Formats: sequence, structure tokens, C-alpha cells
Amino acid sequence: MHDPNSPHHQFDPSSVGWLHRRSKEGGQILSADVMRIIEANHHLVPDDILREHVVLGLQMKLKAKRGRKRTTARMLKELYIAAAYSHRLAWLQDRAAKRKKRGVKNYAVHFAPAELACELTGREFHMAPETVRNLVSSLNNSR
Repeated sequence: MHDPNSPHHQFDPSSVGWLHRRSKEGGQILSADVMRIIEANHHLVPDDILREHVVLGLQMKLKAKRGRKRTTARMLKELYIAAAYSHRLAWLQDRAAKRKKRGVKNYAVHFAPAELACELTGREFHMAPETVRNLVSSLNNSR
């Protein structure tokens, strides 16, 4: 660790003072610079495991999250589909309860309200019913 008042502290590329000076001047700070400072000054990140992972992250050696990127437009579309499914499911469940109260028999060709809601929502958004079911299920599990 260097004396904060010495010029060496401000101009040594492995010291924190160099980082502060570059930041004040508006200079570009690269991940390699931060990595070099953390490796030279272990007291900045006291936990060994965290320090190792910070360095690995700066070296881009940590694995990224797998799967398709979740853009805002995609999330809004999925929420809209889930809301349409929920609205349709409530209406179909209400309709099924009224039909049961009147004594209307269900035939083998009739779907359960949840299956019918998946089918109708899938038709509206040009999706397979299984895709709608998986989408709604994943959104319900993430809450």
C-alpha cells in the first residue's frame, strides 16, 4: 500500500490513487486496469473467493446465463399473453360452473377450462397450446 500523498500513489498503474486520478480526469478505465489494481491490492477486496471471482469476471471467464436474452418487448408480450390467458381462464371456469349448475353433461370432446384457455390463447397469438401452458407456468413459478 502506498502513501496517498505521494506522486507514486497517483501515477502507479497498480494503485488505487491511479484509478481515482483517471476517474477525475474522465480517462478511460478498462477491466484490465481494475483487475490489475485488485490483484496488486488484496486489501481492497478482503474475501479471497470474491476477489478470485471478480478477477475472473473482469477477464470474462465466468459463464453467462444461458438461454435467449429477455428483452423488454419480449417480456411485455409474454405478460400480455399470460394476462389474456388468465382472463380467458376465469371466464371459462365461470362458464363451466354455470353449465354444471344447469345440469349440462360434459362430453368426451369437451376440454377442461384450462386446456381450452391454452387452445384459444394459442390460436389468438399463433402459438401451440403447449407453448402457452409452458409460458404461463414459467411466469407463475417466477413470482
